[in-house]
This record gives sequence, structure tokens and C-alpha cells, in this order.
Amino acid sequence: MCKEDDLMETPANPGNESPAYNPAIDIPLFRSPRNSPDSNTPVRRGTDLYVHRIPSGRFRFTIRDWSEIPGEDVRCITVSEEFAIFFLQDVSCRRECIAGIDHEQMMKYLPNLYGGGKQ
Repeated sequence: MCKEDDLMETPANPGNESPAYNPAIDIPLFRSPRNSPDSNTPVRRGTDLYVHRIPSGRFRFTIRDWSEIPGEDVRCITVSEEFAIFFLQDVSCRRECIAGIDHEQMMKYLPNLYGGGKQ
């Protein structure tokens, strides 16, 4: 979980009211592999993308860099929808990342990625 100092002042998080990532309510759009597809050995760090509907009805996207390596911190960053789309397009080109993509959730929360958004 992101630490207290990971609270961010953003339009989606005014006044640092809540952490940038909450595993109880945030929906994963992409989760980095936890095991190597080639050797099935644990992966020790990665980057995930989550979405959360904020009270205004809009969506907040959060990138979470995680690590299982002692001394390395977890980092959470609130990003724009445009960056979330760029990130997903980037990871979808990597063989080892394809299994971590949740297309059903992406179609629901990022329709522009599939050409179904506003024109």
C-alpha cells in the first residue's frame, strides 16, 4: 500500500484527502506479471495501472510502481486518461505483459483506447 507521504494534490485528489491508491476500491486495468513467463520465478518489481471512480463521476487513474526488494519503496502517481492509454498501448506490445491486461475493464473505463469514446 502506498505510504502516507504518497498522498498527492491533484484535481482528483484535492487537499490530499485520500491516498493515490486504495486496493480495496481501485480496479486493476493492468498488473505487471508476478512470475516470469519463461522461468515461472517470482518477479521482484513492476508497475500496475488502476482506475477509481471519484465522487464527481469521473475516473482517477493511478500508476503504482511496486517492489519486493528490501529498501525499495512503493510509489503511486495519479495520471491522466491520456497517459493511462499511452501506458497500456506500451505494455500491450510486450509479450511478457499481455496476460496482465484486463481488456474488459479497459473497455469499460477507457473507451477511447478502443475507439468507442467521444468523437
